[in-house]
Amino acid sequence: MTFHSHSVRQLSTSSVYKLVACGTVCSLVPLMTLMGVLSTFGMGAVKMNGHALTGWSGLLLSPLVGLMMALLLTAFFGSLVALGLWLYSLVRPIQLSYWQSTQPHGTNDGSITGPTTE
Repeated sequence: MTFHSHSVRQLSTSSVYKLVACGTVCSLVPLMTLMGVLSTFGMGAVKMNGHALTGWSGLLLSPLVGLMMALLLTAFFGSLVALGLWLYSLVRPIQLSYWQSTQPHGTNDGSITGPTTE
Protein backbone atom coordinates (compact mmCIF):
# COMPACT_ATOMS: atom_id res chain seq x y z
CA MET A 1 0.00 0.00 0.00
CA THR A 2 1.16 3.49 -0.74
CA PHE A 3 0.21 6.71 1.01
CA HIS A 4 -1.16 9.54 -1.14
CA SER A 5 -2.24 13.08 -0.46
CA HIS A 6 -4.51 15.09 -2.70
CA SER A 7 -5.81 18.64 -2.49
CA VAL A 8 -9.43 19.29 -3.48
CA ARG A 9 -11.29 22.54 -3.61
CA GLN A 10 -14.61 21.16 -2.41
CA LEU A 11 -16.15 17.77 -1.53
CA SER A 12 -19.53 16.88 -2.98
CA THR A 13 -22.42 16.77 -0.56
CA SER A 14 -23.17 13.17 -1.52
CA SER A 15 -19.62 12.15 -0.53
CA VAL A 16 -20.05 13.80 2.86
CA TYR A 17 -23.39 12.05 3.44
CA LYS A 18 -21.92 8.70 2.38
CA LEU A 19 -19.05 9.04 4.86
CA VAL A 20 -21.31 10.12 7.72
CA ALA A 21 -23.86 7.39 6.92
CA CYS A 22 -21.18 4.71 6.81
CA GLY A 23 -19.82 5.80 10.19
CA THR A 24 -23.18 6.02 11.93
CA VAL A 25 -24.64 2.80 10.50
CA CYS A 26 -21.47 0.78 11.18
CA SER A 27 -21.39 1.98 14.79
CA LEU A 28 -25.02 2.33 15.89
CA VAL A 29 -26.54 -0.83 14.40
CA PRO A 30 -24.04 -3.17 16.16
CA LEU A 31 -24.38 -1.16 19.38
CA MET A 32 -28.16 -1.39 19.32
CA THR A 33 -27.95 -5.09 18.45
CA LEU A 34 -25.84 -5.54 21.59
CA MET A 35 -28.52 -3.67 23.52
CA GLY A 36 -31.07 -6.09 22.03
CA VAL A 37 -29.03 -9.05 23.25
CA LEU A 38 -28.98 -7.50 26.71
CA SER A 39 -32.74 -6.99 26.54
CA THR A 40 -33.25 -10.71 25.93
CA PHE A 41 -31.80 -11.21 29.40
CA GLY A 42 -34.35 -8.80 30.88
CA MET A 43 -32.18 -5.72 31.27
CA GLY A 44 -34.65 -3.39 29.54
CA ALA A 45 -31.96 -1.82 27.37
CA VAL A 46 -34.32 -1.15 24.44
CA LYS A 47 -37.26 1.20 25.01
CA MET A 48 -40.08 2.03 22.62
CA ASN A 49 -42.72 4.66 23.57
CA GLY A 50 -41.51 4.62 27.16
CA HIS A 51 -41.93 0.85 27.57
CA ALA A 52 -38.98 -1.48 27.97
CA LEU A 53 -38.84 -4.20 25.34
CA THR A 54 -37.52 -7.45 26.70
CA GLY A 55 -37.06 -10.88 25.22
CA TRP A 56 -37.27 -11.58 21.51
CA SER A 57 -39.13 -8.36 20.70
CA GLY A 58 -36.22 -6.32 22.07
CA LEU A 59 -33.72 -8.39 20.12
CA LEU A 60 -35.64 -8.15 16.85
CA LEU A 61 -36.42 -4.43 17.07
CA SER A 62 -33.02 -3.23 18.29
CA PRO A 63 -31.26 -3.26 14.87
CA LEU A 64 -34.23 -1.36 13.39
CA VAL A 65 -34.00 1.23 16.15
CA GLY A 66 -30.28 1.52 15.46
CA LEU A 67 -30.94 2.00 11.74
CA MET A 68 -33.55 4.69 12.42
CA MET A 69 -31.16 6.49 14.78
CA ALA A 70 -28.36 6.25 12.20
CA LEU A 71 -30.57 7.70 9.44
CA LEU A 72 -31.72 10.61 11.61
CA LEU A 73 -28.20 11.38 12.82
CA THR A 74 -26.88 11.14 9.25
CA ALA A 75 -29.45 13.68 8.07
CA PHE A 76 -28.67 16.08 10.93
CA PHE A 77 -24.90 15.75 11.26
CA GLY A 78 -24.34 15.21 7.53
CA SER A 79 -25.94 18.58 6.88
CA LEU A 80 -23.80 20.25 9.53
CA VAL A 81 -20.61 18.62 8.25
CA ALA A 82 -21.43 19.55 4.64
CA LEU A 83 -22.06 23.16 5.68
CA GLY A 84 -18.85 23.28 7.71
CA LEU A 85 -16.74 21.81 4.91
CA TRP A 86 -18.30 24.20 2.40
CA LEU A 87 -17.39 27.17 4.63
CA TYR A 88 -13.88 25.77 5.10
CA SER A 89 -13.49 25.38 1.33
CA LEU A 90 -14.12 29.10 0.91
CA VAL A 91 -10.96 29.78 2.93
CA ARG A 92 -8.57 27.08 1.72
CA PRO A 93 -8.54 23.79 -0.19
CA ILE A 94 -9.20 20.55 1.65
CA GLN A 95 -6.23 18.18 1.93
CA LEU A 96 -7.22 14.50 1.65
CA SER A 97 -4.76 11.81 2.71
CA TYR A 98 -5.42 8.15 1.96
CA TRP A 99 -3.81 4.74 1.55
CA GLN A 100 -3.98 3.27 -1.92
CA SER A 101 -3.74 -0.47 -2.28
CA THR A 102 -1.37 -1.87 -4.87
CA GLN A 103 -3.46 -5.07 -5.07
CA PRO A 104 -6.39 -5.48 -7.46
CA HIS A 105 -9.73 -4.48 -5.99
CA GLY A 106 -11.47 -7.22 -4.02
CA THR A 107 -8.51 -9.57 -3.50
CA ASN A 108 -6.45 -10.14 -0.40
CA ASP A 109 -3.50 -12.04 -1.81
CA GLY A 110 -3.07 -10.23 -5.11
CA SER A 111 -4.40 -13.11 -7.17
CA ILE A 112 -7.26 -12.40 -9.51
CA THR A 113 -10.05 -14.93 -9.18
CA GLY A 114 -13.22 -15.30 -11.15
CA PRO A 115 -14.38 -16.60 -14.47
CA THR A 116 -11.61 -17.15 -16.97
CA THR A 117 -11.81 -17.57 -20.69
CA GLU A 118 -9.62 -20.21 -22.27
